[in-house]
Amino acid sequence: MKPKMFLFLLLCASCALLTAQTTDVVNGIQLPMGLAFQGDDLYIVENGTGKVLKINTTQSSPQLVEVVSGLSTPVSLAFNGNDLYIAEYNGNKVSKIDVTASSPSLTDVLTGLDGPVSLAFKGNELYIAEQNTNTISKVDITQSSPSAQDVLVGGLNTPFGITFNNNDLYIADYLGAKISKFDVTQTNPTLTTVLSGLNQPISIAFLGNEFYTTILNDEKVSKVDISGNTASITDIATNINGPWWCALKGTDLYVSVLTDGKLIKIDTSQLSSDEFVSSRFKVFPNPAKHQVTIDLQPELELKEVVIYNNLGQQVMMGRHNVIDTSSLTPGLYYLQIITDKGKGTQKLIIE
Repeated sequence: MKPKMFLFLLLCASCALLTAQTTDVVNGIQLPMGLAFQGDDLYIVENGTGKVLKINTTQSSPQLVEVVSGLSTPVSLAFNGNDLYIAEYNGNKVSKIDVTASSPSLTDVLTGLDGPVSLAFKGNELYIAEQNTNTISKVDITQSSPSAQDVLVGGLNTPFGITFNNNDLYIADYLGAKISKFDVTQTNPTLTTVLSGLNQPISIAFLGNEFYTTILNDEKVSKVDISGNTASITDIATNINGPWWCALKGTDLYVSVLTDGKLIKIDTSQLSSDEFVSSRFKVFPNPAKHQVTIDLQPELELKEVVIYNNLGQQVMMGRHNVIDTSSLTPGLYYLQIITDKGKGTQKLIIE
């Protein structure tokens, strides 16, 4: 990939700083870039060798396993079922493999693109950020001969990571120094700025009403809260030597570190500036089956309850302190309360 350099003299004076626990997960990756989860397995683009690798994140000392090689400057990944889609920048194409195959073989999905750098699925429609033309295109992968259709042309300056939050496609606009979004259900979508003044944002990962973003030139990872009328940003990890892609597994944020050739993990469960709230409510029973009760300290007034699965997707919302959980499948969830004094989150196990 041809590097694009730009200098920004913009500072976000209103940024807060929270200290996150950061852990090295695995080293020795040649230019790690895109990340994508499939269960407990984290797939990693090794841009320097044209490969995709994977690790099992449940292992205490995970080992890198080669999944596929022979890619032409791979940058990012996206899953649709068991198929892993790969954006090949210099190949100007999107290819895919079936990760359940014993020896996965590459299949071209779409060719003739112009610098594809990021992928995001909305159902069976694959959205693609084409960096060289500053466009967002899409393709229906169920077609026998898929062809790309331009969705958004103009308004971007070197787009990188894209990701969905409901019907809104969020875009890390690298040289535009901002995060933008548009509603993909609109016939003629309008690009809206979510947050500006960012020094080379690369990727975005959502957890409820917050997203995390890697900011390359400032060597940091930040959290952005979009629950209010104006987005607010908080730095959670700094002095990272080339933060590139980020991906969430529960409240663990994995980040590929380009320059250092490694993967790190950031524990976001302790990041809330509303730790006051988290320490002043209980959820019981936990583990639970059919319902849970939220017990708040007298100084808190409950406004809303939101439950997220371990992928950060909202699965339930309510406004009472007793929640019917019978419709939830067994597994790990995160219960967030919103009160008159802020937000708090606790883990919830459904049996």
